Amino acid sequence: DFRLELDYRLGRKERPETKSLIPTFLEFIQIFIDQQKTKEGAKRGTWKKFETVLNHLKNYAKEKEVLLNYENIDWKFRDSFVNWLYSAPRNHSINNAAKIIKVTKQFMNEALKHKYHENHIYKEDGFSVSRVKVKNKVRLNFEELKKLIELDLTENPRFERVRDLFVVGSFTGLRFSDWYKIKKEDIRNEDGAQLLRLMTQKTESEVIIPFLPELKTILEKYDYALPKISVQEFNRTLKDVCKMILEGNTILRIYSEGGKKKSENVEKWERVSSHCARRSFATNFYELGISPVILMQVTGHTTEKQFFEYIDLNKMDLALKFAKEVALKRNI
Repeated sequence: DFRLELDYRLGRKERPETKSLIPTFLEFIQIFIDQQKTKEGAKRGTWKKFETVLNHLKNYAKEKEVLLNYENIDWKFRDSFVNWLYSAPRNHSINNAAKIIKVTKQFMNEALKHKYHENHIYKEDGFSVSRVKVKNKVRLNFEELKKLIELDLTENPRFERVRDLFVVGSFTGLRFSDWYKIKKEDIRNEDGAQLLRLMTQKTESEVIIPFLPELKTILEKYDYALPKISVQEFNRTLKDVCKMILEGNTILRIYSEGGKKKSENVEKWERVSSHCARRSFATNFYELGISPVILMQVTGHTTEKQFFEYIDLNKMDLALKFAKEVALKRNI
């Protein structure tokens, strides 16, 4: 069989048309990824995620010295692979393991469509990894944003640029990649209100956002050409900037590592990042009474369940908001 296969591949013999080679599981995944890359409107973030999972599967198979094929994706594989993800030096979180298993199941589904296997074990209840609720990210409330805006950073231009960019994100709800897309012509007057209309990069959808005074001040300061900075440098510098107003302010961080749920008290400034601006926008304006439906057209969440999992409000915040709204509407 080996010699015959060599003859086929070297062109010494013609392969019978009736015989079709079925790619192995890992070969199929690579074929699938290559197809995703060439699809119209393909996004790097999507196929890059697939490549990451493929690398995990390859490394697992190599380290465990096992052959990964369609029939091997069973309960034994599931438990062994998840434990491998949790073990050092990987120490994946529970939610990251959940994503990896979910994508692995997606690969199996795609192969099933091509009739490359008849294995349905991966569809059984409990095969997936259940996600856990964590609290890793933070937001700055309006009071903290006000302190940030009022900081005199004229003697440190790098800090000033990062602060200004963060303010743009906090008053638009846009992703970091969209901050630089804002142009003067994107500001429109509609029924006496100034609005920012923009086509977002990730979802390729139009968002319409009020052109708020804080945003206007920053954009006019830079003549609508915001300073360019890499997201890595931005996140490093932002922590130093926020430390100036948040030092001593701690939060309870709930996370998972190596498959175990953990918690710790950390300085709030240590957890800020570019995404903190977007979360601040969604949470602050929801607290202000803006309908989730209106905010979701900016954040891109398709359900209120997703939206409420995204915003940074605990049960006490929600209870206080409830009490205030009741008092306002009942005049008590």
